[in-house]
Amino acid sequence: MDVKACLPSAGRNVEKWKREGHRVAEVRELLRPAFLDPEDVTALSSERSEDVILAADSDEMVTLLRVRYDGTAESGETIAASDSTYDTLYRVRAGDIVISHINAVHGAIAVIPDQLDGLVATKEYTVCRPHVGYHPFLIWQMLRTPEARADLLLSSTGMGRTRVDWNIVSKLQLPVPSEEVSKATVDAIQKARDLEQQARELYQSAGTSIGTALNLDNQEARALLAAFKPPR
Repeated sequence: MDVKACLPSAGRNVEKWKREGHRVAEVRELLRPAFLDPEDVTALSSERSEDVILAADSDEMVTLLRVRYDGTAESGETIAASDSTYDTLYRVRAGDIVISHINAVHGAIAVIPDQLDGLVATKEYTVCRPHVGYHPFLIWQMLRTPEARADLLLSSTGMGRTRVDWNIVSKLQLPVPSEEVSKATVDAIQKARDLEQQARELYQSAGTSIGTALNLDNQEARALLAAFKPPR
C-alpha cells in the first residue's frame, strides 16, 4: 500500500486560492515542453529539432547536464554522444526550465543560465519553455515552493525515489501571481544571479592574482593535476 494514500490529496488549496481572488492555472498554461514528445523524434517542434542528438549516429562530444536539489544547473560528465546509454539527447538553451523526473520533489528544477547553454539533457529530464508573458524565473520559483513540490509528491507514484514526469507536472494547479508580485520575484532572482556572477569573478580574480604573484599557478602544476584527475 502506498503511504501517500493516507495523506491529503493534491490540490487541497485550490479552492482557498480562488476564494482569496487568485486565478488558478495548470502548469501547462504557463509552460510547454521544448520537445513535444521525448519518446517521439518525429513529433518534435521545428524550433528545437536541431537540438536533438540521436546518440547512436553522433560522435559529437557533449557535456551532460545535472540539476541539483538547490535548483541550480551544473556541468556533468563530457562524453561522446554515441557512448551515452540513452538513445536520444536534448540540447538545452539559456532560459529553458529543466525538470528532473527523479528529484523534482526535492527541488531539482533549474533555469539554464547563459554559461551552460548547449549542455545536453537525457530523457530523465523534461526541458520546457514558458508561454509568452511568463518569465522563466517566476515559474521556476513557483515550481520549487513547498506547496508545489508537496502536490507533485502527492500526485506521483512510488516511495523513496519518486518519479515526476511532464504528465504529472503539466496538471499541477498553482495560483497565478499579480504583475507586481511577478516583477518583484523576477527582479530579486535576477539581482541574486548578478551577485553570484560577480562573486565568481572575484574568486577567479583573487586566484589569478596570487597565482601570478607567487608563481603558484603554472603549466607544470596544471599538467600534473590533469594527469591524476579522478574519473567523474
